[in-house]
Amino acid sequence: MADTDLPENEQSESSQQGEGLPLWMPLAGLVIAFAFAVFVGIRVCPTLSGVVLPPSAPVPATGTITLLKHEQKGTGLDEWLYGSDQKGCDVARFYEQRLSDCTYDPDSNCASPAGTQPILTTGQLVVQCSGTDTFGAYKVLWTVYVSTGYSEGGQTHFRVIREVAS
Repeated sequence: MADTDLPENEQSESSQQGEGLPLWMPLAGLVIAFAFAVFVGIRVCPTLSGVVLPPSAPVPATGTITLLKHEQKGTGLDEWLYGSDQKGCDVARFYEQRLSDCTYDPDSNCASPAGTQPILTTGQLVVQCSGTDTFGAYKVLWTVYVSTGYSEGGQTHFRVIREVAS
């Protein structure tokens, strides 16, 4: 019996059997799409999180720290001024461990092992430190200036500058 002898609705059913995609093909496509999304997400998420929530200024965990001033100088450039009751040498050592590239003022005596620090003038520079961090495709350049000898806002003030660049 030929297809032409069958009623019209039975012909359409018999012609659709065996046609179309196998069930595993859409599932394989979904698995591949999911793997691609995970691959892209792993590469993009650190950058997006850094752009939305950039790293905050590193500050010593000990002592009383007071935020005196915060300024956004431009896109990707922030500056914080903190006051602390800690000695300038102690704050300088924290940033030396955190950022590692530090230049001490010879008059501060902080670079000496004893770390005795005579207070010569108000706002005496103790150390300048800099270092970098990375998040995603961006680099963060940290620059810190530690000064001591203040009578208000804590005896030590330190300025933390964060510059985000690609």
